[in-house]
This record gives sequence, C-alpha cells and structure tokens, in this order.
Amino acid sequence: MISKRSLDLTSFSNDELKAYKYIQNINKKFKINNHSKDLFYSIKTKLYLSLAPMYINNPIEGIINQHLNHKIMKYDSNINAIIIGFKNIKIQEDLLKLNFESPFVFLYCYVDFIVWNPKRNDVIKGYPFIQSESHIGFLIHDLFNCYIKLQDIPETWKFIYNEDSSNDNIGYWVDHNEEPINGKKINIKVKQLKTSGKMVSIEGSLIFDDNSLSNDNVNNLTIVSNKKIVFDDEVSKTNQDAHKDLSLSKMENNDGNEIIYENSKSESSNNNSDSSSSSEESDSSD
Repeated sequence: MISKRSLDLTSFSNDELKAYKYIQNINKKFKINNHSKDLFYSIKTKLYLSLAPMYINNPIEGIINQHLNHKIMKYDSNINAIIIGFKNIKIQEDLLKLNFESPFVFLYCYVDFIVWNPKRNDVIKGYPFIQSESHIGFLIHDLFNCYIKLQDIPETWKFIYNEDSSNDNIGYWVDHNEEPINGKKINIKVKQLKTSGKMVSIEGSLIFDDNSLSNDNVNNLTIVSNKKIVFDDEVSKTNQDAHKDLSLSKMENNDGNEIIYENSKSESSNNNSDSSSSSEESDSSD
C-alpha cells in the first residue's frame, strides 16, 4: 500500500489533486454517528468479481483497478448512493473459481463503501456560486452541485441587479434581513436527486415549511452539470489509508440489522486483461 508521503502531488492534474485532497479531508471534517447531519455512511457489500491473470499475485490491487476505481464520485443505483471511497477489502479465498475456458479467476470479496446518501427532505449546507433572477446554484462539500428554482426561493428574498457595468455578475440575492447571501453557508432542503451518466445533481429548496411564502413565477433555468473527477492509480491506492481511522455509522434496516448489498449478476469481457468481466454489484445501464 502506498503511503501519502510517497505520492508526488506535483504530478497530479487539478481534478486529481482536488479529489485526493477531498478524500484526505473527510477524516478531519466529518465525525460520523448514527444521526449524521453530513449524510456520510459506510455500507458493507459483497461482490462477485473477475480477476485478470496479471493481478494473480496482487488481487487487492486488481480489484481496485478493475472494479472499484470507476465507481468513485459516481451515483450507484444498486447501493442508491454516491460512492465517495472504499476500505476494508477482504477476499473470500475458499470460494475462488478457476476453469480451463478462461484465464480469469472469479472470486467473492467484501468491501466497505463510504457513501454520501442525501434523501428527500434531508437538510444539507452549501455555498452559493451562481446567482441569477431565476435560480441560485450552490456547491455542497466543495464538490456536488445543487440548484434552487425561483419557486423554491422565499418571497422575502430579493434579487438585486448589479449597477456596476464592469462587473460580470448581473446581480445577487439578499435574504429577509436584506443581507447578501454571498459567502454564507446556507441550509438547503433536498427535493430530489437527478442522475446523468451516473453523476448527480441536486434540486433543493430554501423553503422549510408549507406556510412560508415563495415566488410563484417560475423561469427556465440551466441545470449546473457536475464536473467529473478523475482518479489515477496512485490516488485510488491511498483510499484505504485515507479512511482507515474514519468512524462511520452503519446503514441499518428498521429491525436494526446492517444493510448488506448482494447481487448475483455477473458479466464477462474479452477485450483486454484489465477490463472487468463480472460484478455482483453491477452499474445499471443509463
């Protein structure tokens, strides 16, 4: 396992560096408990995977490169959450499968996925980064996009047009105290998640009860697209280091039993030795 000191951060692209720092900072920023307001959880999963011959001497590296890397920062419909990272990879060695028809090894393994799991009516916090008279765009945890339509902005808020022609911004919103919302961390109620290409955008509301006044005139607005974060091999290999001391709550059913996702689907590929061929936790087709 590669330590953080062995990484040459100067060789990272901006996206890779941002993703790396985000994972490293989860330990410092979030203290997760059973009633986490940050909506980060750990989900134990059991996967049925293939392993290319080149990874036979290092199966953990093969599982990471073939099956787990591409899930990071994407919405997974099987888990019904956004996968942030993973840890505690364990192979069930007594169930390894070999046959003469394929060079691939098939195996079961356990993985704890660290996920962000916002649901309808959950409250999240974000900073405004796009403002217009028709909507407000927020950045959640410096990574996820959330947009607020005009009808979900309180009527007591006002949009102030910018009279300075040298300023590129057309204006800004002020709250019920007539204070600009710029730079403020604001509570947002989740209305729904929208996934596209397994990425996610959030539609939210700034109105928290039915008696609150809202704007009735709804204008068309542009949904802010998520920016894809690309992880290279070295970043992914530090994932377990980044999360090994993180205290995460377990997602449980109503009866108190921990949720364990298990599927029986598998798929194979003959294109190259690095491609995945089967996964019990397969991504759903868009």
